[in-house]
Amino acid sequence: MHSGGKSSPQRSSKVKEGFLVTSLLAAALLLLAFHFARAEMRGTEGGAPTAALTPETGWAPDNGSGAPAVNSVLPRFSGEATAVHVTDLHGAGFQAGAQVKLSRAGQPDIEASNENVISANQIICDLDLSEASWGAWDVVVTNADGKSAVLRAAFLVGTCSGQGWGSNTYNQCDVPAGNDFVAVSAGSYHNVALKSDGSLVAWGRNDEGQCDVPAGNDFVAISAGDSFSLSLCRCYLVNASVLSGQGAVNPTSQKVTHGESAQVEITPDAGWHIAGITDNGNPVTVADPSGMTYTLENVTENHLVEVTFELNTYTVACSVSPQGAGSVTGAGTYSHGQQVTLTADASTGYHFVRWTENGVQVSTSNPYQFTATASRTLVAVFEQEVSPQTTFYFAEGYTGKDTFEEYLCLMNPNEEQTTAHITYMFADGSTKEQDLPVGKTSRATVNVKAAVGEDRDVSVKVTSDLPIVCERPMYFNYAGAWTGATWSWGTRREARTATAGRRR
Repeated sequence: MHSGGKSSPQRSSKVKEGFLVTSLLAAALLLLAFHFARAEMRGTEGGAPTAALTPETGWAPDNGSGAPAVNSVLPRFSGEATAVHVTDLHGAGFQAGAQVKLSRAGQPDIEASNENVISANQIICDLDLSEASWGAWDVVVTNADGKSAVLRAAFLVGTCSGQGWGSNTYNQCDVPAGNDFVAVSAGSYHNVALKSDGSLVAWGRNDEGQCDVPAGNDFVAISAGDSFSLSLCRCYLVNASVLSGQGAVNPTSQKVTHGESAQVEITPDAGWHIAGITDNGNPVTVADPSGMTYTLENVTENHLVEVTFELNTYTVACSVSPQGAGSVTGAGTYSHGQQVTLTADASTGYHFVRWTENGVQVSTSNPYQFTATASRTLVAVFEQEVSPQTTFYFAEGYTGKDTFEEYLCLMNPNEEQTTAHITYMFADGSTKEQDLPVGKTSRATVNVKAAVGEDRDVSVKVTSDLPIVCERPMYFNYAGAWTGATWSWGTRREARTATAGRRR
């Protein structure tokens, strides 16, 4: 709402008497303007009208009979235009397929085109006024079931010129040239007119700034007082709601002045995402499914923003290591919060050890159960089953200075002591022998670097008097940039030794 001017200066008693009369007139005009404003700026909560509108002559609201109701129409006048796009025909009980027309006694009806029932409370359409006579027309809405409603004299075709007479002390009767006025309000010594394009013009006494009209063309009602003026701006309703799923929109309803912008915060609940947004039925690009702000620029009509949320889905992928050592069941696609069960089955000669993710152990349970809250890629790690034997070969060992540590680990599962016979084989063809007693049901460890010296490429053959188990772990630190370890079981014949390793 805009106002102009300050308090009235002292005047003669005659002027004071005139002030009382004009103030009463201004109050009456303001009440009339407010009546139109209530129809124009329908305050709603959740899409339902909250203002109690007084029916116009010839219009009856729906009383449960199923008939529609028409409350207001925007714009309310055509000015010089021969075609008008109705941005908000507002009411209640509108049905899909409803038809709109203008009607006036003695004139052929003007059928609207491109009717679009936005909701039960709003219709947009186009009017061809090229053959329409000037004057006030009734707005008629007819539903597909034949029931209709009429808003009398609700739309003005054309414009009017102004004429003034009487006291002209401040040129208040010198109406500006033009014929594009749709409303006028007279104050004590100044007047305000509403033009067909929604802008304002004022003339007459201006010692209090009462004729300094604000800029813009979004005005719908005016009132001129003694030394001040009032106007009401056109505004629209932006409603937002959740169509399905779990999440929130904020605010759910807001009033926006013509041409301004509006924002709707869209926030999914945990485990949900934005699947779709429509604005007056038109799809909107979802920039961020995890949550976003939808901005409506240059609002010139009512908007209904509807949001659909969907439950997140995740992919659980699995592999095995080493390849061929087993299989995994339970991988696939899961919804947020769904229980996942992974089962690792070892191939012959292998047993399951652990589950890893990104190289880090996450569980040793089999089956492994967890709740889906994100996509995951898991590896089922298996180890080869090793049975005691009397001969083992280890190829391509190394005892680098301060960089590699190589060990032999021997286990005697027997109930009596045995002796392991170790042969170290070097790159130049030479060898070195070592005998190592291993107690009954005991383990023994050999530091290969201590046995053969530093910086030696060495392969190893181990034999024993009784069946034993033998493995070779090696630890390395490569130039201080890469540390890790490998381990290998001995093979039963001379060959390159297969190893399994990990960084640490």
